Amino acid sequence: MLQARILIVDDEEIFAELLQSSLESVGYTVTVAHSGKAALDSFTAAPVDLALIDVVLPEMDGFRLCRELRARSTVPIVLLTALDNADDIMYGFSLGADDYITKPFQFREIVARIQTILQRTALLAATDQAQVVRFSGVTLDPATHTLQIGRRTFHLSPVEMRLLYRLLCQPNTLVPARELCQAVWGYSFVDDLLLLDSTVHQLRDKFALTAVTLLAIETVPGQGHRCWLAER
Repeated sequence: MLQARILIVDDEEIFAELLQSSLESVGYTVTVAHSGKAALDSFTAAPVDLALIDVVLPEMDGFRLCRELRARSTVPIVLLTALDNADDIMYGFSLGADDYITKPFQFREIVARIQTILQRTALLAATDQAQVVRFSGVTLDPATHTLQIGRRTFHLSPVEMRLLYRLLCQPNTLVPARELCQAVWGYSFVDDLLLLDSTVHQLRDKFALTAVTLLAIETVPGQGHRCWLAER
């Protein structure tokens, strides 16, 4: 999908121009914005297929821009930043980011990530048409990205939905970490297990006790994760 349109949002003009030139050299159509407001204006005028957003931006930071874009669209969002601690990653995912790449990075890495995400968008359409998953009082609806536990309804980001969908397809079964990364992001690089762990923590924080039950995601260190329903 090399004809895809990409929006780069970064206030470092030289870096943005270099990244634009590199992406255009492999066939992408690239638009650059140097602020969050300019990015929103550009996206409104001409929506894109993927947004690369630096977290540190003037006036409107990348986290806020991510939230604003996600409110308007399901466009894939990749955050670019030197902030690589787990809390920042979790916060980015909670706002609806699809991926997180820390600076500095190799050009081939970002191209591989972009290609993977764009290839996955077509598969997501199929996932959204997938059957509703029901398990022990828990209902996951891929079409609306909602999870219902008893009478409580939770709204999930695309990343959270893909992870939970994969786990609930095999409830009470340990799913290897690499397999989960492949299902959620389309790759299973060992360095990116932090993304998986951050998403799991985000889901845990989002879920709350219902009257009698709690949907839990168990982590088996060095192996993977499983979903189960614990009695309170």
